[in-house]
Amino acid sequence: MSNVGYVYDKDPRQHKNTRKIKKINWQNYGKLISQKWKAGMSAPFDPVAAREAKKSKMKVYVIGRDLRNLENLLNGKKFRGTIIE
Repeated sequence: MSNVGYVYDKDPRQHKNTRKIKKINWQNYGKLISQKWKAGMSAPFDPVAAREAKKSKMKVYVIGRDLRNLENLLNGKKFRGTIIE
């Protein structure tokens, strides 16, 4: 769970014309974020964790803080968010 409900093509705090990404692979996700972790960086899933998740072939869900949305995801129902795999 994150303070954002999706991965976006650009930082939504800095750009008005962002696009929600519902599904993305690790390689393309890596192109969207800085490859080095920096204090205060803005990324829904940090680059160090992303590299480890990619190595482990993990699937990650970015879903925001809505507990009902989490419940939907856990119950195999339609949810709002991004799948990274």
